[in-house]
Amino acid sequence: MKKHLFKALVSAAMIGITIFTACGKKTESAASSPPDTLNVVVFDDASQFNPLVNNTFSDIMSNYQIYERLVYVVDGKPVPGLAQSWTVSPDGRVYTFTLRGNTTFHDGSEFTAEDVIFSFESNLDRPAAASSRAKYSSYRAINENTVEVVFAYPLDSAFSLLASPGMGIVSKAYVQAKGSDAWLNPVGTGAYKLKEWIKGSRISFESFDAYSGTPAAIKYLNFNIIKDASTALVSLETGDNHFLISLQAASIPLVENNKSLVLQTAPSHSAVSLVLNTRQGVLTNQKLRQAIAYAINRQTINEVAFEGSGTISGGSYRDFLLYDGRDYTFPYDKEKARELLADAGYAPGEVSFTIKTADIYGDVVPQVIQNNLAEIGINADIQILEIGAHSQDWLNANFEAIYQGGSEIIPDLAETLYNTYHWPDSSWSAHAPDRDLFNAKLDALHNESDTAKKTELASGLLGEVLQWAGEIPLVIRQANIVYRDGLTGTYVDPNGMFYCFKDFSWEL
Repeated sequence: MKKHLFKALVSAAMIGITIFTACGKKTESAASSPPDTLNVVVFDDASQFNPLVNNTFSDIMSNYQIYERLVYVVDGKPVPGLAQSWTVSPDGRVYTFTLRGNTTFHDGSEFTAEDVIFSFESNLDRPAAASSRAKYSSYRAINENTVEVVFAYPLDSAFSLLASPGMGIVSKAYVQAKGSDAWLNPVGTGAYKLKEWIKGSRISFESFDAYSGTPAAIKYLNFNIIKDASTALVSLETGDNHFLISLQAASIPLVENNKSLVLQTAPSHSAVSLVLNTRQGVLTNQKLRQAIAYAINRQTINEVAFEGSGTISGGSYRDFLLYDGRDYTFPYDKEKARELLADAGYAPGEVSFTIKTADIYGDVVPQVIQNNLAEIGINADIQILEIGAHSQDWLNANFEAIYQGGSEIIPDLAETLYNTYHWPDSSWSAHAPDRDLFNAKLDALHNESDTAKKTELASGLLGEVLQWAGEIPLVIRQANIVYRDGLTGTYVDPNGMFYCFKDFSWEL
């Protein structure tokens, strides 16, 4: 779907994890924009350029340009990255990758299979990668041009895992020689290399002349940091910037008459939710958490915050592997909420807690939740934080309740549940149980080979997890981009993340 626009507001693309979608889809445009430069609006700065550290949106976006992965996933199918071809064993566990030849890093050093193994080891050695480690039996370099990856069990979503943000391939020699400085002056094999980083202002890239894949069509790529929505809007209208991710739904009716701008939309794998701390504070009470879930009117949230453009979440994304499509979430039911509040041992007015939100998310959704909870006698305060502080509080479990958005990296319900709820791998997650509550069923999912049975097990477990009520799914948002007319090769990523700017070009 495409529309011409006059003006727009920026809404946040989520920090974290992504699923890849198609590049190289040509748009109908005719245009006059600089042929050698693409200016992209981003709402935050990078923290460093380390594929293992993706704390901000700009971290992820920058690392996509600098570092390549073995494969990417386009329209649900794997396409070559640093691996030019591969084979999969009949049992679906052994993947053998033949690497792209004549490939060098940005410093001119040769890329080999040892760099892949070093990158895998660096990624999986992280404490946060505990659940990912369980997926692998082994990985090794067969020779300089061949890598073998053996999974612990058949993994239908293996290519999505290998295409994930943390799986960027780094230079073993460079990282070992430079240490932490390697992440400030990064070296990858990507189509773009870092040209300049002006903190708080701009991250600039230049196409890599010795790139062994299809070279970037646009020589210079700039991520211009603009936190103010109205300023970002003006920059797009004037042509100072060319590409913007996530237009607010409320702005669409205001911008339909500008023929120099184009809007593309697509289904999304990005959702907003209310996350509750189940390990400390008043929200350790499960019946209280369930009362909160019943009290929230998600249809109102969709209408007020997203102009009705979103989809009410049923607990998972409809196209995910092993999801039966049923709605496992709590329906809006104020009377049931009041009953559960009483069952939890509280009278109206006795429960108070704070909902944290980020400046880029705003407080519209938290205000709807606040009003809903007030109707059943629960007091919720709202605290707005700068996005960096919000992210740190989320990672450090420094919250009672936190409003956030995010995307699942692997389109596989079983893997999503395992990553979040398998104890003690889930010890980082304050909304998951701090004990072995779901392990037996999660392990059974890995051991089940029949797809129908596995779907039944995964979807049933989703229902149990949602009854735990550590995270309350709200709305799945519509994905969109807005850009200057004349830009071709554009696509809409379902999670607002873009790794193939190298395929964008200006139509002259």
